[in-house]
Amino acid sequence: MSQKTYSTGSGSHPKAVAVGYFNNDSFLDIVVANYDTHNVGVFLGYGNGSFVENQIITSVGSGRPFSLAVGDFNNDKKLDIAVVLGGISTVTILLGWNNGSFEIFRMYYMGHDSRPYAIVASDLNLDNRTDLAVVNYGTSELVVFIGNGNGTFTISRYFTGAGSHPISLAVADLDNDSLPDIVVANSGINNVTFFRGNKNGTVTDMVTIFTGYFTQLTSISTTEFNRY
Repeated sequence: MSQKTYSTGSGSHPKAVAVGYFNNDSFLDIVVANYDTHNVGVFLGYGNGSFVENQIITSVGSGRPFSLAVGDFNNDKKLDIAVVLGGISTVTILLGWNNGSFEIFRMYYMGHDSRPYAIVASDLNLDNRTDLAVVNYGTSELVVFIGNGNGTFTISRYFTGAGSHPISLAVADLDNDSLPDIVVANSGINNVTFFRGNKNGTVTDMVTIFTGYFTQLTSISTTEFNRY
């Protein structure tokens, strides 16, 4: 299979990528977190596996985009982006204009030395509004953002263990109770932490699974491995 390469700009050092319908034409587009050029770039899709050569740039100021998640955060039927910004330890909400460009709406400071690392978007409290979950590598926290439906969020924090340094997370119904749960990969203490979700978006009953000495976890994902 042949590949097609698209430039994200000289010295951009892209760190993350996601897909979504960013200009309402029913063709999937690509959004990239460009770490060293302090922006996110959108490549609009043609619907045939190719994309517009030049990305549409949205600047995020002095922060360095590290990871991102996509969802409709203000219920206007237009996709938005939540981006983790390194250097200034924030989660920034970019509201979409439905043409591939975005505007900064709200910045949530995660705290001194928090070092937010990974982010996912999901409906964690089953209210048909998009929520977010973030792991703070530096302060060993899971941070849950419950969406208010207008682009703002209510935040709760959960400790993942002393020196745990969480580095990745995923959302799935892991205990078959029809409620979303969150699982976190802890790179500092070689374990996976399972947070059982409640219907109001809070999490309880932290369960830890040791993955072995020197495993140094880097990422985590979920699927059904024993389907019959």
